[in-house]
Formats: sequence, C-alpha cells, structure tokens
Amino acid sequence: MTGSMVEKAPPTPADLARLPFDWMGRAVASQAHLVEDWARLMGNLAHTNAVFKTRVQKGGRISIPDAERDALGLDEGALVQVIVAPIRSERNNKPARDNQNGD
Repeated sequence: MTGSMVEKAPPTPADLARLPFDWMGRAVASQAHLVEDWARLMGNLAHTNAVFKTRVQKGGRISIPDAERDALGLDEGALVQVIVAPIRSERNNKPARDNQNGD
C-alpha cells in the first residue's frame, strides 16, 4: 500500500452473483421515476389542456388559437409544454398538408 491508495480485494463469487440483481434494482428504480414523471404529465394534461390543429409556420413557429389561450388563461410570455404529433396523410404516411398547401 502506498500513500492514501487502498488496495481493493477482488470481487468474490457472491459479489459477482449479486451484480445482475443490483443492476436490475437500479433499472427498476429508474423506470419508477419515469412512470411517476409520465403520470404527473398526464395528470396535468387531464386538468389543463387544449387539443387543436395548427400549421407549422416559417421558422418552425406554431400558434395557439385565441379560444385555447383564453380558456387556459395564457398571456404573452407564458411558458407552456408542447407535445407535437404530426397528422399523417392516409395516402403516403407523410406529414399531411391541408388543401390550401397542396396535399
């Protein structure tokens, strides 16, 4: 042993046998956090949400219609969370465009 370095004994067979269980425990705990976050998000969506269609504008901008902004009490500068789900064309499974933009 030199200085403050401590030599570590090699793992025992029992240590090696526990590794998969330790890893599984950490994985389950991580998934539990993801499920809790998802549940929190879904709870928020169930109480304060709006679902509407809008077009992607120049620069990737989207607009929230007046009725939805009013219903949610959103003013300019309000921070919102956006989940984007493209509407797919039944014909070619590409993002759809309305008739004005040449579907």
